[in-house]
Amino acid sequence: MNVRAGATTVIVLVAAQAFVGIRLDAQQHLLIPALANATHPSDLDFQAAECDIAANGQTLECQFQQVFLTAASFDADTCLITTNRYALTLQKQTDLAWATTHGPNGECGVTVVTTLKNDGGAMWAMEIRTTVTKQNSAPACRSLENATETLSWRNTRRSLPCKFVQPGAMSR
Repeated sequence: MNVRAGATTVIVLVAAQAFVGIRLDAQQHLLIPALANATHPSDLDFQAAECDIAANGQTLECQFQQVFLTAASFDADTCLITTNRYALTLQKQTDLAWATTHGPNGECGVTVVTTLKNDGGAMWAMEIRTTVTKQNSAPACRSLENATETLSWRNTRRSLPCKFVQPGAMSR
C-alpha cells in the first residue's frame, strides 16, 4: 500500500471519529453570559443566551433568557421581577457578527434587525434596531419612531431602586 504521511493521518482521524461517534462538522455550543441594557442604563434589563453554531458555520440558533425588574406601582420599595425566554436564529455576517431581520410587519411595516457582535471571548453586545417603514400609512404609525437599543457586557452591575423583590409576570 502506497500511502503518504498526511493521508495516513486523515485515515487514522476518520477511523478514530467513527470509533467514538464524533463528527468533524459537529455543532459548536457557545454561551453569551451577560448582557445589560446600555441604551437605558437605569433599566434593570438583563439577558443571556446559549447558542449553537450550525455545522456549516453560517447559522446561529440561540435561546435567550431575559430578566428585568420594574418598580411596582403599588409600593415604591418593591420591584417586580419578570422573566422571558425567546429564540433567535441569526445568520453569519462576519467572523464576529451575526444578524437576523424580522418584518416588515403590520400596517406600519415595522422591521426589527437584531445583531449580535462578539467583542472577544465571553464579551458580547446586541443591537436591536427597529424601523417603521410606513409612517404615513395610518395615524398610529405617525407616532412611532425608529429606535435602536443596545445591550452589552459592559456595566452589568446596577444599583436597585427597591428594598424588596416579588414575582411579576412570567412568560415563555
